[in-house]
Amino acid sequence: MTGLRTYLVVFIALTFNSVFRIFNSPKTEFLSFSNSILHTILARLRSGHPMTWTDIIFERLKTNCLEVVCHVPDSVLAPLITRAEADPFFTVVPLTREEEGVGVLTGAYLGGRRGLLMMQVSGLGNSVNGLASLAVPYQIPFLMLISQRGELGEFNAAQISMGRAARPVLDALDIQHFTLRRVDEVAILTDGAIKTAYTAQRPVALFLSTEMVGWKKEE
Repeated sequence: MTGLRTYLVVFIALTFNSVFRIFNSPKTEFLSFSNSILHTILARLRSGHPMTWTDIIFERLKTNCLEVVCHVPDSVLAPLITRAEADPFFTVVPLTREEEGVGVLTGAYLGGRRGLLMMQVSGLGNSVNGLASLAVPYQIPFLMLISQRGELGEFNAAQISMGRAARPVLDALDIQHFTLRRVDEVAILTDGAIKTAYTAQRPVALFLSTEMVGWKKEE
C-alpha cells in the first residue's frame, strides 16, 4: 500500500508538472515544489528506502515558502538543519537562545518572508516571554517545530517537568499545537499547521513525538 501511494504521488507530480510546461506557465511555487519532491521520491525509490519524516518536512517547508529557519542545535533536528543549511532556498539562523528566534521571525514576517523556529521542548520555556509579549499580541505567524523530551523513553529526570508542561503552556498562550506521531501524518499536519498559522496570524507548534523519531539513549 505504501509503495502504491508513493507511485501515485509521483504520477500526480509528473502530471501537474507536464500541464504547467504545456501551457508555458511561469515558474510557480507548485512547479518548484513538484520538481523538488519528485527528485526526492525518485531518489528514494531507486535506493529502496521510504521517505522519512525529515524528507517530508523539508519538502513541505519549501512548498509553503518558509524560507527563514531559526534553530538552537538539537540532535533530533540535526538532519533537517543540515539539509536546510545546504539548500540556498533557506536562510538559516543559528540561535544562542530560543526567544531570539521570535525576534528574528518577527522581522522576517514584517519584511514579507515566512519562517520556522526549531527547538527542543526544554527551549520552549526560554521562548515564552517572546511569544507572550511579541508574537501573540502583535499577531506574528510562524511555525514552531519542537522535538519532544520528558515523555516516552526519557532517561533524564530534568527533562520531565518541561516535557509535561509544554502543551499546557501553549494552551495558556492560546497557541495551537499538534503532535506528529506517524510518518504518514507528517505532510498533512505540517501543511495544516502552516496554513492555520498564517490564517490566524499567530504561531502554531508541531511536536515531534518520540514514537515517531525515537528517544535519546543514555550515554
